[in-house]
Amino acid sequence: MATQPLVNGNRKSFASVEIDIKGRKYRGVTEINYSDTLEPGVARGTSPIALGHTQGDYEAEASVSVLREEFEEIMTQLGDGYGEVEFPITVTHAARGQRTTTDRLPAVRIKSVDTSHSQGTDPTAVKMDLAVLTPIERDGKRLVSRDA
Repeated sequence: MATQPLVNGNRKSFASVEIDIKGRKYRGVTEINYSDTLEPGVARGTSPIALGHTQGDYEAEASVSVLREEFEEIMTQLGDGYGEVEFPITVTHAARGQRTTTDRLPAVRIKSVDTSHSQGTDPTAVKMDLAVLTPIERDGKRLVSRDA
């Protein structure tokens, strides 16, 4: 596997991420997490050795934390019943001298909202747990094939 040459040591970081939620770019995103799994089943018979496997079950989960003002904008954008509205999220990674890559969560819904308030100088953030309704795409590739 070829290693990309670094320009002045630049690597992609959170500061090089751009978050697009339903076609609008948000700068007040403080955290975004997403993961997916494809857990194959095992076909067993009378032998202690597996006879084969199945494609498996695909599961994905995601969460995003935003500053309170951005959360209010997202609620306004999605409208009343905002937890029932499907929308896409695009995460673009770009750093000087590096190839730009894009991850997509093509269809998600908000399934829970957690707002925490505490004393201090930090701004209020809101965490949203998301239901991931279609496979996550990392730079155009999916963990499970499109034929599945």
